[in-house]
Amino acid sequence: MWVYISKNGLDQIDFHDCIIEVINIEHNKLILILESVNVLSEHKLNPYNVAKNTDQCILEFYNVETYESGIFDRNEETKTNIDLINNKDFKILKLDIIEEGKRNLYRIFGVSSSYNNEFSEIIIKAEYTIINWNEYITDAWFVDWPSL
Repeated sequence: MWVYISKNGLDQIDFHDCIIEVINIEHNKLILILESVNVLSEHKLNPYNVAKNTDQCILEFYNVETYESGIFDRNEETKTNIDLINNKDFKILKLDIIEEGKRNLYRIFGVSSSYNNEFSEIIIKAEYTIINWNEYITDAWFVDWPSL
């Protein structure tokens, strides 16, 4: 059982430098096991006044309509489609959410150590998400960074 369960709250979570450890695909559901995430201070489940880093968490996409995964060849500036479940050990640089009617398009951009640290993306079209975690471990990496 999870202590924290957040439905459709990804806009208040920072995914930069988070690692996707495992990817599982079930009927109409796609599951990402993440090393950790940074829950922003404004998230309703964060009781602290600063962003906090979590323990391992699970991000689930429900009623998945489509998904794809690819790597970018730096020399040819082309994208090659790859099997999504093989695109693990993926460091997230950016996660965008684009509303498309009753579904959202989730575009995850990063680098994949499974593919020689090439730039990679995962695109998922799903109805909603749930992210689960059990505890806050430390302040997020960017909490004490100087302001610009």
